[in-house]
Amino acid sequence: MADTVVTEKKDVRLNRPLGDEEFKAKLEMTKAFCDTAKSYVQISSAGLAVPLLFVQMIFGKTRSEAGFLAVPWSLAASWVLFLASIGCGLIYQWLAIRRLWDQYHGGHRTEENMREPGYRLTKGIMQTGNMNLSWYWLGMTGGFFAGAVCFVLYAASLLYR
Repeated sequence: MADTVVTEKKDVRLNRPLGDEEFKAKLEMTKAFCDTAKSYVQISSAGLAVPLLFVQMIFGKTRSEAGFLAVPWSLAASWVLFLASIGCGLIYQWLAIRRLWDQYHGGHRTEENMREPGYRLTKGIMQTGNMNLSWYWLGMTGGFFAGAVCFVLYAASLLYR
């Protein structure tokens, strides 16, 4: 009687496979969160750009020629916070889509396709794993609202001169 060799197929999946309905639901939620993040990025960009466009009108010719050192702290703080909000919003959008990509492809990874684009793990490309994206969301929303408060403080200082 000949010995039979049983070879086990190695499971190379990184995640459990997402069912069609679960994938569709996650995709819709991810789209909704990313649309909201886009809105914060756009509003923060406007909050950053408007004062820059009207700097001479706001500060007057003499003060605007003095450069950024003459910018009040409240306006400078609003710019920094709006920039932080934009950065966190863009990072959040990329990571949210990347996470869904990783979950989908990680659940369908096999020995046959594990070296193909979408299924292979590329060194240097961030893997989302169990990363908590809420910190980026908090940075985006918190930066926006804090920037808006600083901008309102700046506007109030102009009104009460």
